[in-house]
Amino acid sequence: MLMPAREVLWLCLLVYLPYSAMAASDAPKGYLKGINIISYDLGVEKTAGGDQCNIDKQSLETSVEFVANQSTKLKIVPPDQKMKRTNELTGEATSRSITDKEAANKAFRDYNFMPSFFIGIQPVQAAQFACAGTVNAELWVHIDVENARIIPTQALMSYPGAVIWTTTAGFWAPPQTFSNQAINVAEQDIKQLVNDWAAAQ
Repeated sequence: MLMPAREVLWLCLLVYLPYSAMAASDAPKGYLKGINIISYDLGVEKTAGGDQCNIDKQSLETSVEFVANQSTKLKIVPPDQKMKRTNELTGEATSRSITDKEAANKAFRDYNFMPSFFIGIQPVQAAQFACAGTVNAELWVHIDVENARIIPTQALMSYPGAVIWTTTAGFWAPPQTFSNQAINVAEQDIKQLVNDWAAAQ
């Protein structure tokens, strides 16, 4: 008898726990060298298969921001702070009174296109009293290249990017502790990135 897709996913997560993709320690740490500031963003998908396995988004945001603020050498900027500062730099770069347009434009460009760390959580209700999920974390960088084109279509790309650090963790928990478990995995991803960054310097 065929099993529902969500139950298959749940079993796969149990088999591959705690990491089901490239571990952070296998990432090309050399690309982290010289980076001193990154932004981050969080994404939580709608729970598949039911409504008992939900993530407390407010607690997730609070916990991740707290962990990010512990990093003293690698500055990790939350989404709202990045947006506010980007708007300020945009105003400075377009101000008629500014004397050094080139420097202002560079300041805007460097800040706006800083490396971006994204954590995405995909929750699944695998059974009545069992939740499963994956947490995908990726550090993206923008590539400074002219006339970047896709092979083989030759379509022109504006501001092409690449992932230089990634990890995927699978986990499961009962509904009562599922959100806390997901938050813990997200916190560990940030800590691992900071550790790998420190090792690359």
